[in-house]
Amino acid sequence: MRQRGIVGILGSVVALVIISSVVAFIMFTPWNCGINIISPRYSEVWDELGDYTIIWEASDSIENVKIELYRGNDFILIISNKTINNGQLNFMINESNAEFLSGLNFRVKIADFNNENNYAFSDYFTINIKSDNGNGGRWG
Repeated sequence: MRQRGIVGILGSVVALVIISSVVAFIMFTPWNCGINIISPRYSEVWDELGDYTIIWEASDSIENVKIELYRGNDFILIISNKTINNGQLNFMINESNAEFLSGLNFRVKIADFNNENNYAFSDYFTINIKSDNGNGGRWG
């Protein structure tokens, strides 16, 4: 007699199949978008003005990517409308954008420039820049 179960784990699906007392785990993603975001990762905190490097891996068939910043599901800004798929891009947080870039649940979206239905989101991370108001306060 066979029993089957499917468990979802962090955007991937793990299939547990029990056949004659043998357990097999098969891990696969629901779709293969060809993009994997390496940084930023879960629990990273961007807490100073300056450059932060966004790092990804993408299929060689993707020539250019579009990179956006979200807070949760809400679009915040375009980091780069079109950049070559070379696996990294620096994003600068400066005094002019730090005030509205402060809080929890940020994530980066990277999409194939020629097919925006082909995309991946980073893990959630925090941007918590100290204000320059002289009293140690924070923006946001």
